[in-house]
Amino acid sequence: MELFLRKYSSEFSSITHLYSIGRSVQDRELYVMIISDNPNVHEHGEPEFKYVGNMHGNEVVGRELLLNLIEYLCRNYGTDPEVTQLVNSTRIHIMPSMNPDGYEVAMEGDVKGTRGRNNSNDYDLNRNFPDQFVTITEPRQPETIAVMGWLKSTPFVLSANLHGGSLVVNYPFDDDKEGLSHYSRSPDDETFKQVAKAKISAHSGMQDWNYVNTNCFEVTIELGCVKYPLAKELPKYWEQNWRALLQFMHQVHTGIKGTVSDQDKVGIPNATISVGVIDHNITTGHTGDYWRLLVPGTYAVTASLPLPTPKRPGSFLERPHTELPPNYIFTQVSMLLISETTDLQGLGDKLTLLICQILGF
Repeated sequence: MELFLRKYSSEFSSITHLYSIGRSVQDRELYVMIISDNPNVHEHGEPEFKYVGNMHGNEVVGRELLLNLIEYLCRNYGTDPEVTQLVNSTRIHIMPSMNPDGYEVAMEGDVKGTRGRNNSNDYDLNRNFPDQFVTITEPRQPETIAVMGWLKSTPFVLSANLHGGSLVVNYPFDDDKEGLSHYSRSPDDETFKQVAKAKISAHSGMQDWNYVNTNCFEVTIELGCVKYPLAKELPKYWEQNWRALLQFMHQVHTGIKGTVSDQDKVGIPNATISVGVIDHNITTGHTGDYWRLLVPGTYAVTASLPLPTPKRPGSFLERPHTELPPNYIFTQVSMLLISETTDLQGLGDKLTLLICQILGF
């Protein structure tokens, strides 16, 4: 895998950047390939997307699909309009294997086994993340720590974690505070349903940690009933799934997006974006940009900062992104301008009030 990644990183250096987020227990690199028209930097207004595969080392379909996807995106960039548009408008991060140690001991032909599922310390990495309801006593593993740091340092908007052994798309929440076995909706249940259609009761999973602790919406996709298919069977999984992999990436461009800035048009980082009655906020990136996935509907959107005593009164306003991908959304924005004569104390910490209407075409 390392030779493959280095080959494509070298051959397509203008649109790729290969990096490692850390090392496994057995000191293997946790590689990620970025594919974008400007891969080395976060471009203001461009969403960050990620795919993660092989979290369970014996579930190899996701690993192979992501390697195929890297090849497909690289070789079709500049000739295929869809691929070119995706790469030009999105910063795509692909981690083929989160558990390279487990993969090394997994057995080809394994249908339902567990050899290689866990990391080399015998911990299930998808049960190793901090949980919002349950105290996790198992020691945090190097792979988990590396991924948590990666997620905190990169403003991901949408993600999929590719697994095997079943055919299902799973989205938050995996559990609830009562520990009951029933459907546990997240505040963004409708949005998760939408992104899941484009294509497990447990605690301490990665997808819930993404949603609760970062701006990223992640789903878990189980790609087949055989965990480690024979090599000769792997091409059919690509034929069955390549279209869905592309379509899922398009979902990162749905919803609302824009910039929160001050009167000098300087972006405001860490502003809180709240959407009406949906009890889940996101924050702006270091340049003030944000992306908020939403299904078609009408929403009251607020940008806020903890500013009880502003050093200087001024106007803070939203500048909506005006370039819309075809067949996705139209955004109407009504702005409340906070001027020098406005009673900031009376407004509390609200900077901007937006009424956004999202219409599907």
